[in-house]
This record gives sequence, structure tokens and C-alpha cells, in this order.
Amino acid sequence: MERTATLQDLFAHHRHGAGEVSEERASLRSSPSPGLRPLQEAAEVVSRTVHSAIHTGYHRVQEAMREMGEIPMLSISRVEGGLRLGEAELLSASAAVEEFTNAVWSALTQVETRAKTRRLPFIPSALRDSRSAVESPSAHLLEHYRELLQCLSARLAQCRLTVTLCKEELALCKSETFLFSRCGVLSSEDFVSSDAAKTPNSGNISRPNAGKAERKGQGEGVRRDVNGIEGSPKLWEGGDVGSSALEGFGIVRSVSKHAKFYMDDIVKKATNTVLVAGDNVISIARTGLAQNSLEDADGDPFRGCGRNSNKNIVIKDQKHYRDVEMKEGLGVSSSSVIPRFHYTKDEEQRLKDENVLLLHRQHENSARDAKEVEASVRELSQLTLLMNDKVMQQDEQFSILVKNTEEVRHLMQRSVEELVKPTKGFWNPSRQLIALLWISTIFLLLANYLVR
Repeated sequence: MERTATLQDLFAHHRHGAGEVSEERASLRSSPSPGLRPLQEAAEVVSRTVHSAIHTGYHRVQEAMREMGEIPMLSISRVEGGLRLGEAELLSASAAVEEFTNAVWSALTQVETRAKTRRLPFIPSALRDSRSAVESPSAHLLEHYRELLQCLSARLAQCRLTVTLCKEELALCKSETFLFSRCGVLSSEDFVSSDAAKTPNSGNISRPNAGKAERKGQGEGVRRDVNGIEGSPKLWEGGDVGSSALEGFGIVRSVSKHAKFYMDDIVKKATNTVLVAGDNVISIARTGLAQNSLEDADGDPFRGCGRNSNKNIVIKDQKHYRDVEMKEGLGVSSSSVIPRFHYTKDEEQRLKDENVLLLHRQHENSARDAKEVEASVRELSQLTLLMNDKVMQQDEQFSILVKNTEEVRHLMQRSVEELVKPTKGFWNPSRQLIALLWISTIFLLLANYLVR
């Protein structure tokens, strides 16, 4: 009766404060009934499993959003694997909840059946009331477990929806990145800016750094907008993502804004990379023009004028290059463009020798490859001939085996016919034996009669 009173108090005051509920649960755990102990342990295990799976799922989503925020995305396969593992844990937790729900439903059915059978008219009222008082806490506890399982199922469905949306967004980012690379957009790496900063006579190389700072400021602004104004989960700073942070379909808005910022950043970095490449080409061309002007100054009347004359020549050549560049941009022929590099005779001879050597090596490699291909073809033909010979031998052996089988079958048929042939006649050996037995019997009877 003490256990029954404890259960009644627990379910009568289940809406009280957390302290009272914890005390009641402690009292229930200290003295549980033998029939309710397995259900209580199973409910605790299922609840822990569901909470762990939900925490893991939201953590995987947080990692995926953080990885999608990095450019370039270097660990897409790891992120996909993590999302798949989180989804698998959620599925296993859903299966556990479903199995426990079926068990609770079956227990409820059994309790209701027992209650109906004990409401018979021939049972005394006092015994009926005592039995119903004993059985009612079990029914209330099972109803409580059923409501708990419904809540856990709803949370699992919400987390699974979040993980599915994150997987779709990751697939969208992958496809868009692939399409951008196929459309000719250059890589978004900034290694060109570091090389361009090392080259001399490049006054416009500081442009990518400014663009990078501008992009950083814009990215921070977008992140502040996503995290602060719209009330989305703070995924950029790596905050904790829980069930309250990702309520309902709020993840769709933040994920879409994140994808938009990601693609804008890719386009900006590609544009700055193109600008850096153009500045590098201009700086290299200017360096080559300056060197050519200094080399051509040997036959110039300003040869003895010192450093100022060289500066004037370089400035004139640079202005000429700008004019040529403007003409090329307007569609004028580029026949007047000065070549960038000049080689001496020794360098040209060395390059020719290296070219001849490379051609010779290429011919040797081609001849070697042709010989290897010819040898492989020859070996393949030999193997084909050997296989054909083996196939022919196997065919012959199979034909011999078939002939031997036919002969054996024919001999067995003849032997069976020889055995059956004597039995087909009228005076066969069996009838002869029967006649001999009758004659012997008659002879014995006659001899016995004569003796008497």
C-alpha cells in the first residue's frame, strides 16, 4: 500500500515544482514495484539515447555550417560523413522510440484488459476497489511514458528535418562551386597577391589587400546581420546550437543567407585574382620594356648622359607601352608591340641544343613505347593462341567423354534387355521352379500313401 500511495502522489502532483518531482521520483526509484522497474529503466535508456542523438545532430549541423563558411571548402567529404553519421544516430533513436512505444501500447492494452475482466458483477465491491486502486498507477505511468515518447518523437523529427536541410544546402554549395569552376571563375586563393607584392615596379599591387580588407568588413557585416538582426543561430562564432536555437524552419533563412554570402565572396575573390594577374602581367611587361630600353641605349646619343637619360628612356618606353595597350583595347593591330625578351646568341644556341636533346629523348621514348606496345601485342597474341589451343583440347576431351557416356548407356540398355528377355517367355525359369516344386510335393504325397 505504501508503494501505491507513492505512485498516486506522484501522478496527482506531477505539475508541481522540480524539487517535489525530484523527491517523488527518488522515492519511486527507492521502492519501485517489480512490474514497473523494467519500464522505468527502458524509459531512462531511451531518453538518454534520444538526447545524445539530438545533441550529436545539432553539433554536426554546426560543424557543417562552419565548414561551409570557410573558403575554399577543403573537407566536404568529412562534413558529409558527419551529417550521415548524425542522421544514422537519429534513425536508430527513432527506431528505439518506436519499439518502446509499441511496448507501452501493448502494456496499456494488457492493463485495460485486466481492468475489464475484474469489473465482473460477481466480484465484491471492496475487492474491486482495492484492485482498481492497485492497477490505476500502472495505467497512469504508462500514459505518462506514452506522452514522453510523443515529445521525444517530435524532437527527433525536428532534428532530422534540420540535418536534412543542412545536407541539401551542402549539396547545393557543392554543385554551385563545381559550376563556378566549370564556367571559368578562377580559384579564390590569395597566393597571387603574395607573389605580386614581391615583384618590383608594381604600383597597383596593393589593390588586392584593400579588396581583401573590404571583403572582410563586408563579411563581418553580413555575419552580424545573420547573427544579430534576423535572430538566426550564431553559427559563425561557433556558438552552441541547441533545440531552442533551431526551432521550426528558421534554419532555412539562415542557410540561404549563408549560401548567398558564400557565393558573393567567391565572385569577389575571383575578380580580385583576375586583377592581380593583370597587374602582374603589366609589371612583367614594364620590367621587360625597361630592360630592352637599357640594352638599346648602347647605340643611342644619350649614352653618356648618366642615370637621368636612362630614366627618360624608361619613361618613354612605358608611355609607348601604355599607348600600345590602349590601342589593343580599342581593337588596333598589335604588330607594333615590342617583344618582352631578347636572348643572346649563346643563350639561343644553348636553347637550340636543349631543344634538340629534348626532341631526341622524345623520339627515343616514343620508339621505346612503340617497342613495348609491340611486345605486349605479341605476348597477347601468343596468350590468345594458347587459350585457343586449350579450348580446342577441352572440346576434344568433352566430345570423347560424351562418346564414352553414350557407349556406356548403350551397353547398360543391352544388359537390361538381356535380363528382361527370359521373363517374357511362357516357360520361364520362375515357372519351371514352381512346376518342380509341385511335382516334388505330389511325389512325396504318393510315396507317403504307398507306405501306409
